[in-house]
Amino acid sequence: MSSIKIKAKFISPSGAADNEVTIHSAIIAGWTGRDPAAVQKHIKELQELGVKPPATTPIFYRVAAARITTAESVEATGTASSGEVEYVLLQTGGKLWVGVGSDHTDREVET
Repeated sequence: MSSIKIKAKFISPSGAADNEVTIHSAIIAGWTGRDPAAVQKHIKELQELGVKPPATTPIFYRVAAARITTAESVEATGTASSGEVEYVLLQTGGKLWVGVGSDHTDREVET
């Protein structure tokens, strides 16, 4: 797998700094949440739309590092794509950073 470089702002108690980070790998955690009942409710909602649930939850899968971006926009293949706010965990410089990001879901592709 290839790596990419992104620029990100890191904020800590000692201040903020803009840094360039090399991303070597990316792992998505899907079908997860802190409230198991809410996760099951969401799974049922998606089943009603024709989205097949995974055999177990949560699921983890690798994606290409090139899918990570700090760009202001991303290309979508159709009009059924929507962003979802997600936690981002980034391990760099011997520290684990928590941030916010978005992944995109296309319900037409999922079904």
